[in-house]
Amino acid sequence: MSFSSTTYMAPSGAFGATAGYKVGEDVPGSFVQVYNPSVLETHRDSYGIAKVIELGSDAWTAALNKYSTPITVGDFDVYGQRLIELTTHVQENPTHCSLGPLRGAAKPCVTAEVMSRGGIQYDFFNFQENSEKNNHQRILTDLTQILKQRDPGQSVYTINITDTSKGGQGINNLVDFLAHIKDTTSQFQKQHWKLDLNLFHDTTKNTNLGNIYKVQGKQVPGAFEIQLNRYPVSHLIVEDFDPALAFTLDWDGKRHAFKPCSVPGQFLYQTGNEVRLIEADNACLALEEFYCKSITETILASNQLKQVGVVWQEYQVK
Repeated sequence: MSFSSTTYMAPSGAFGATAGYKVGEDVPGSFVQVYNPSVLETHRDSYGIAKVIELGSDAWTAALNKYSTPITVGDFDVYGQRLIELTTHVQENPTHCSLGPLRGAAKPCVTAEVMSRGGIQYDFFNFQENSEKNNHQRILTDLTQILKQRDPGQSVYTINITDTSKGGQGINNLVDFLAHIKDTTSQFQKQHWKLDLNLFHDTTKNTNLGNIYKVQGKQVPGAFEIQLNRYPVSHLIVEDFDPALAFTLDWDGKRHAFKPCSVPGQFLYQTGNEVRLIEADNACLALEEFYCKSITETILASNQLKQVGVVWQEYQVK
Protein backbone atom coordinates (compact mmCIF):
# COMPACT_ATOMS: atom_id res chain seq x y z
CA MET A 1 0.00 0.00 0.00
CA SER A 2 1.20 3.53 -0.65
CA PHE A 3 0.60 7.03 0.58
CA SER A 4 0.71 10.24 -1.41
CA SER A 5 4.26 11.22 -2.31
CA THR A 6 3.15 14.86 -2.34
CA THR A 7 3.34 15.19 1.45
CA TYR A 8 6.31 15.64 3.78
CA MET A 9 5.09 12.86 6.05
CA ALA A 10 5.28 9.06 6.01
CA PRO A 11 3.77 6.26 8.12
CA SER A 12 6.03 5.21 10.98
CA GLY A 13 4.65 2.62 13.42
CA ALA A 14 1.62 0.38 12.89
CA PHE A 15 -0.93 0.25 15.73
CA GLY A 16 -3.97 -2.00 16.20
CA ALA A 17 -6.77 -2.15 18.75
CA THR A 18 -5.78 -3.88 21.99
CA ALA A 19 -9.14 -5.69 21.86
CA GLY A 20 -7.80 -7.66 18.92
CA TYR A 21 -5.16 -9.29 21.06
CA LYS A 22 -7.44 -11.08 23.52
CA VAL A 23 -6.87 -14.46 21.95
CA GLY A 24 -9.86 -16.80 21.84
CA GLU A 25 -12.41 -14.11 22.71
CA ASP A 26 -14.88 -12.37 20.45
CA VAL A 27 -14.17 -8.82 21.57
CA PRO A 28 -15.91 -5.86 19.89
CA GLY A 29 -13.73 -3.01 18.76
CA SER A 30 -11.80 -1.47 15.88
CA PHE A 31 -9.37 -3.80 14.16
CA VAL A 32 -8.14 -1.45 11.43
CA GLN A 33 -4.52 -0.39 11.65
CA VAL A 34 -3.56 3.22 12.30
CA TYR A 35 -0.04 4.49 11.60
CA ASN A 36 1.52 7.36 13.48
CA PRO A 37 2.87 9.92 10.98
CA SER A 38 6.41 11.30 11.07
CA VAL A 39 8.10 13.95 8.98
CA LEU A 40 10.62 12.36 6.63
CA GLU A 41 14.16 12.65 7.96
CA THR A 42 15.29 14.81 5.03
CA HIS A 43 12.66 17.43 5.92
CA ARG A 44 13.07 17.61 9.71
CA ASP A 45 14.18 20.65 11.74
CA SER A 46 12.37 22.89 9.29
CA TYR A 47 11.83 25.82 11.63
CA GLY A 48 13.59 28.06 14.12
CA ILE A 49 12.54 30.00 17.21
CA ALA A 50 12.91 33.67 16.38
CA LYS A 51 11.88 34.93 19.82
CA VAL A 52 10.68 33.68 23.20
CA ILE A 53 7.97 35.85 24.79
CA GLU A 54 6.68 35.78 28.34
CA LEU A 55 2.92 35.41 28.61
CA GLY A 56 1.27 38.69 29.73
CA SER A 57 4.28 40.89 29.00
CA ASP A 58 4.33 44.02 26.83
CA ALA A 59 6.06 41.98 24.13
CA TRP A 60 3.19 39.51 24.34
CA THR A 61 0.63 42.27 23.77
CA ALA A 62 2.60 43.54 20.79
CA ALA A 63 2.85 40.04 19.35
CA LEU A 64 -0.93 39.55 19.59
CA ASN A 65 -1.44 42.72 17.59
CA LYS A 66 0.92 41.50 14.87
CA TYR A 67 0.23 37.75 14.65
CA SER A 68 -2.83 35.54 14.83
CA THR A 69 -4.02 33.83 18.02
CA PRO A 70 -1.25 31.54 19.31
CA ILE A 71 -1.50 27.82 18.74
CA THR A 72 -1.06 25.83 21.95
CA VAL A 73 0.23 22.36 22.72
CA GLY A 74 -3.35 21.42 23.66
CA ASP A 75 -4.65 22.54 20.25
CA PHE A 76 -2.34 20.11 18.48
CA ASP A 77 -3.21 17.34 20.94
CA VAL A 78 -6.97 17.68 20.40
CA TYR A 79 -6.59 17.91 16.63
CA GLY A 80 -4.33 14.87 16.69
CA GLN A 81 -6.94 12.84 18.57
CA ARG A 82 -9.60 13.80 16.03
CA LEU A 83 -7.33 12.74 13.18
CA ILE A 84 -7.00 9.32 14.79
CA GLU A 85 -10.80 9.13 15.04
CA LEU A 86 -11.23 10.22 11.40
CA THR A 87 -8.70 7.70 10.09
CA THR A 88 -10.35 4.89 12.05
CA HIS A 89 -13.88 5.83 10.97
CA VAL A 90 -13.12 6.16 7.26
CA GLN A 91 -11.25 2.85 7.19
CA GLU A 92 -14.07 1.08 9.02
CA ASN A 93 -16.60 2.58 6.61
CA PRO A 94 -14.96 2.38 3.16
CA THR A 95 -16.55 4.30 0.31
CA HIS A 96 -16.27 4.25 -3.47
CA CYS A 97 -15.07 7.85 -3.59
CA SER A 98 -13.35 10.19 -1.11
CA LEU A 99 -13.53 13.91 -1.83
CA GLY A 100 -11.15 16.52 -0.42
CA PRO A 101 -12.39 20.08 -1.08
CA LEU A 102 -9.34 22.33 -0.97
CA ARG A 103 -10.13 25.40 1.06
CA GLY A 104 -9.29 23.81 4.40
CA ALA A 105 -9.55 20.03 3.94
CA ALA A 106 -5.92 19.42 3.02
CA LYS A 107 -4.72 18.82 6.58
CA PRO A 108 -7.24 16.17 7.72
CA CYS A 109 -7.29 14.46 4.31
CA VAL A 110 -3.55 14.22 3.66
CA THR A 111 -2.86 13.13 7.24
CA ALA A 112 -5.56 10.43 7.05
CA GLU A 113 -3.90 9.12 3.86
CA VAL A 114 -0.58 8.80 5.69
CA MET A 115 -2.11 7.40 8.90
CA SER A 116 -3.90 4.70 6.88
CA ARG A 117 -0.75 4.02 4.82
CA GLY A 118 -2.66 4.70 1.63
CA GLY A 119 -5.74 2.77 2.70
CA ILE A 120 -7.62 6.06 2.28
CA GLN A 121 -7.00 8.10 -0.85
CA TYR A 122 -8.70 11.39 -1.59
CA ASP A 123 -9.48 13.13 -4.85
CA PHE A 124 -8.82 16.82 -4.26
CA PHE A 125 -10.43 19.72 -6.06
CA ASN A 126 -10.32 23.51 -5.81
CA PHE A 127 -13.27 24.61 -3.70
CA GLN A 128 -12.07 28.07 -2.74
CA GLU A 129 -14.57 30.92 -3.18
CA ASN A 130 -17.32 28.35 -3.72
CA SER A 131 -20.09 30.90 -3.13
CA GLU A 132 -19.01 32.98 -6.13
CA LYS A 133 -21.26 32.14 -9.11
CA ASN A 134 -18.45 32.50 -11.63
CA ASN A 135 -16.70 29.54 -9.93
CA HIS A 136 -19.71 27.21 -9.95
CA GLN A 137 -19.18 25.72 -13.40
CA ARG A 138 -15.52 24.99 -12.68
CA ILE A 139 -16.46 23.22 -9.43
CA LEU A 140 -19.25 21.24 -11.11
CA THR A 141 -16.94 20.18 -13.95
CA ASP A 142 -14.18 19.03 -11.57
CA LEU A 143 -16.60 17.16 -9.32
CA THR A 144 -18.38 15.47 -12.22
CA GLN A 145 -15.08 14.25 -13.65
CA ILE A 146 -14.04 12.73 -10.30
CA LEU A 147 -17.44 11.17 -9.62
CA LYS A 148 -17.66 9.58 -13.07
CA GLN A 149 -14.20 8.10 -12.68
CA ARG A 150 -15.02 6.64 -9.23
CA ASP A 151 -18.51 5.43 -10.16
CA PRO A 152 -18.75 1.75 -9.10
CA GLY A 153 -21.52 1.12 -11.63
CA GLN A 154 -23.68 -0.25 -8.83
CA SER A 155 -27.10 0.70 -7.49
CA VAL A 156 -25.51 2.27 -4.37
CA TYR A 157 -22.71 4.85 -4.65
CA THR A 158 -20.97 5.73 -1.36
CA ILE A 159 -19.05 9.00 -1.09
CA ASN A 160 -16.85 10.25 1.76
CA ILE A 161 -16.40 14.01 2.07
CA THR A 162 -13.88 15.30 4.59
CA ASP A 163 -13.74 19.03 5.21
CA THR A 164 -13.39 21.80 7.77
CA SER A 165 -16.25 24.12 8.58
CA LYS A 166 -17.05 27.32 10.44
CA GLY A 167 -20.19 28.99 9.18
CA GLY A 168 -21.43 25.83 7.49
CA GLN A 169 -22.16 27.50 4.16
CA GLY A 170 -19.38 25.69 2.33
CA ILE A 171 -20.56 22.19 3.18
CA ASN A 172 -24.13 23.15 2.31
CA ASN A 173 -22.95 24.47 -1.05
CA LEU A 174 -20.95 21.31 -1.71
CA VAL A 175 -23.90 19.03 -0.97
CA ASP A 176 -26.06 21.18 -3.28
CA PHE A 177 -23.46 20.74 -6.04
CA LEU A 178 -23.49 16.96 -5.53
CA ALA A 179 -27.29 16.82 -5.57
CA HIS A 180 -27.33 18.84 -8.80
CA ILE A 181 -24.79 16.49 -10.43
CA LYS A 182 -26.80 13.45 -9.41
CA ASP A 183 -30.06 14.90 -10.71
CA THR A 184 -28.67 16.11 -14.04
CA THR A 185 -26.26 13.32 -15.00
CA SER A 186 -27.97 10.29 -16.54
CA GLN A 187 -25.21 7.99 -15.28
CA PHE A 188 -26.18 8.79 -11.68
CA GLN A 189 -29.92 9.43 -11.74
CA LYS A 190 -31.05 5.92 -10.78
CA GLN A 191 -28.37 5.38 -8.17
CA HIS A 192 -28.80 5.57 -4.39
CA TRP A 193 -26.10 7.93 -3.14
CA LYS A 194 -24.91 7.73 0.48
CA LEU A 195 -22.79 10.65 1.67
CA ASP A 196 -20.50 10.23 4.68
CA LEU A 197 -19.74 13.82 5.74
CA ASN A 198 -16.76 14.17 8.10
CA LEU A 199 -16.42 17.74 9.31
CA PHE A 200 -13.73 19.28 11.49
CA HIS A 201 -14.85 22.50 13.20
CA ASP A 202 -13.66 24.56 16.14
CA THR A 203 -15.62 25.12 19.33
CA THR A 204 -15.61 28.92 19.25
CA LYS A 205 -18.67 31.14 18.98
CA ASN A 206 -17.82 31.71 15.30
CA THR A 207 -18.87 28.15 14.42
CA ASN A 208 -22.49 27.98 13.25
CA LEU A 209 -23.59 24.51 14.30
CA GLY A 210 -27.18 25.23 13.27
CA ASN A 211 -26.11 25.85 9.69
CA ILE A 212 -23.84 22.81 9.73
CA TYR A 213 -26.74 20.60 10.86
CA LYS A 214 -28.90 22.18 8.14
CA VAL A 215 -27.10 20.00 5.60
CA GLN A 216 -29.01 16.97 6.92
CA GLY A 217 -32.21 18.51 5.61
CA LYS A 218 -31.01 18.00 2.04
CA GLN A 219 -31.54 14.23 2.26
CA VAL A 220 -33.88 12.36 -0.06
CA PRO A 221 -34.66 8.96 1.52
CA GLY A 222 -33.68 6.07 -0.71
CA ALA A 223 -31.91 8.32 -3.19
CA PHE A 224 -29.62 10.84 -1.51
CA GLU A 225 -28.76 10.03 2.10
CA ILE A 226 -26.44 11.95 4.40
CA GLN A 227 -24.57 10.89 7.53
CA LEU A 228 -22.97 13.80 9.39
CA ASN A 229 -19.96 13.13 11.62
CA ARG A 230 -18.47 16.06 13.54
CA TYR A 231 -14.89 16.33 14.82
CA PRO A 232 -14.79 19.34 17.19
CA VAL A 233 -11.37 20.86 17.89
CA SER A 234 -10.25 23.86 19.93
CA HIS A 235 -8.39 25.42 16.98
CA LEU A 236 -8.41 24.63 13.24
CA ILE A 237 -4.70 25.59 13.12
CA VAL A 238 -3.58 25.27 9.50
CA GLU A 239 -6.99 26.13 8.07
CA ASP A 240 -6.67 29.56 9.71
CA PHE A 241 -3.05 29.97 8.67
CA ASP A 242 -3.04 31.58 5.25
CA PRO A 243 0.41 30.53 3.92
CA ALA A 244 -0.40 26.87 4.54
CA LEU A 245 -3.50 27.11 2.36
CA ALA A 246 -1.37 27.50 -0.75
CA PHE A 247 -1.58 24.41 -2.93
CA THR A 248 -1.23 22.96 -6.39
CA LEU A 249 -3.10 20.06 -7.94
CA ASP A 250 -1.40 17.22 -9.77
CA TRP A 251 -3.35 14.94 -12.07
CA ASP A 252 -1.71 11.54 -12.48
CA GLY A 253 -4.41 10.01 -14.67
CA LYS A 254 -5.94 8.31 -11.65
CA ARG A 255 -6.71 11.03 -9.15
CA HIS A 256 -6.09 14.63 -8.23
CA ALA A 257 -3.30 14.75 -5.64
CA PHE A 258 -2.55 17.58 -3.24
CA LYS A 259 0.89 19.16 -3.30
CA PRO A 260 1.58 21.82 -0.65
CA CYS A 261 3.44 24.89 -1.81
CA SER A 262 6.54 26.05 0.04
CA VAL A 263 5.63 29.40 1.57
CA PRO A 264 7.57 31.12 4.38
CA GLY A 265 5.70 32.20 7.48
CA GLN A 266 5.62 32.93 11.19
CA PHE A 267 3.22 31.88 13.94
CA LEU A 268 2.99 31.92 17.74
CA TYR A 269 3.28 28.63 19.62
CA GLN A 270 2.38 28.59 23.32
CA THR A 271 3.55 26.00 25.84
CA GLY A 272 2.75 26.85 29.47
CA ASN A 273 3.64 30.48 30.18
CA GLU A 274 6.13 30.61 27.35
CA VAL A 275 5.23 31.77 23.87
CA ARG A 276 7.61 31.11 20.99
CA LEU A 277 7.61 32.96 17.70
CA ILE A 278 8.17 30.18 15.16
CA GLU A 279 9.80 31.20 11.90
CA ALA A 280 10.11 28.91 8.88
CA ASP A 281 11.00 29.06 5.21
CA ASN A 282 8.26 26.48 4.69
CA ALA A 283 5.36 27.16 7.07
CA CYS A 284 3.35 24.11 5.98
CA LEU A 285 6.28 21.79 6.72
CA ALA A 286 6.91 23.40 10.13
CA LEU A 287 3.32 22.75 11.16
CA GLU A 288 3.62 19.13 10.00
CA GLU A 289 6.35 18.61 12.58
CA PHE A 290 4.08 19.82 15.39
CA TYR A 291 1.17 17.69 14.18
CA CYS A 292 3.27 14.53 13.92
CA LYS A 293 4.70 14.97 17.41
CA SER A 294 1.24 15.36 19.01
CA ILE A 295 -0.35 12.48 17.07
CA THR A 296 2.51 10.13 17.91
CA GLU A 297 2.40 11.01 21.61
CA THR A 298 -1.39 10.54 21.67
CA ILE A 299 -1.19 7.12 20.02
CA LEU A 300 1.64 5.94 22.27
CA ALA A 301 -0.31 7.03 25.37
CA SER A 302 -3.54 5.31 24.29
CA ASN A 303 -4.61 2.18 26.18
CA GLN A 304 -6.79 1.21 23.21
CA LEU A 305 -3.96 0.83 20.71
CA LYS A 306 -0.97 -1.50 20.68
CA GLN A 307 2.04 -1.25 18.39
CA VAL A 308 2.18 -4.20 16.01
CA GLY A 309 4.88 -3.18 13.55
CA VAL A 310 7.25 -0.55 12.16
CA VAL A 311 7.28 0.60 8.51
CA TRP A 312 9.33 3.78 8.86
CA GLN A 313 12.46 2.70 6.99
CA GLU A 314 10.46 1.81 3.88
CA TYR A 315 9.90 5.48 3.15
CA GLN A 316 13.23 7.15 3.94
CA VAL A 317 14.52 7.08 0.35
CA LYS A 318 11.38 8.78 -0.98
